[in-house]
Amino acid sequence: MTTRSGHIYSIDGVLCPCGDGTYASNLFGGVCSLCIRVTHPHLIKCRPTVPNSLLEEWVEERTVSSEDKVFKLLVRIVDGTHSTISTSQRVSFVTTLLRQFRDRRLGITSEQAAQLLSNLNNPDRFSHIIPPHIVDRWNMDRYLHTMVGFCYYENPRPVSFPPPEPHLYSHIE
Repeated sequence: MTTRSGHIYSIDGVLCPCGDGTYASNLFGGVCSLCIRVTHPHLIKCRPTVPNSLLEEWVEERTVSSEDKVFKLLVRIVDGTHSTISTSQRVSFVTTLLRQFRDRRLGITSEQAAQLLSNLNNPDRFSHIIPPHIVDRWNMDRYLHTMVGFCYYENPRPVSFPPPEPHLYSHIE
């Protein structure tokens, strides 16, 4: 079997002695990948995790409050139920408001982004406008943040601290 990284692993057709129906691998000394954790735990490389409390504090420092006047205006514009502006005007206004957050070195949480995207008739139109501003990208969901937004902007849970800033902010001094 060839993996995405190009490594070739052979499956010899021998089942693991544990009896759960998984195949043993010569790579793991004749046992399955689950058994190797028990028999040789020192061979397993575990990813370190950053404590939730530290991440939550970091996100709070870098995101706009839901009570912020500009964020409330953003919600009203995205909602669009009380407005007669066109979709292209709405895109322009949303971009301008999000730029104000960026200039203050603030982003939005994945929860705020999901709230904004759920209020849209055509969320795909905003897939490259709203998700780049998400600070806690490891909390993104493909269904709440559109498939395009998730694919382009989601990051795995950070293994070091601090996590990378949203790429939109990297050029601001």
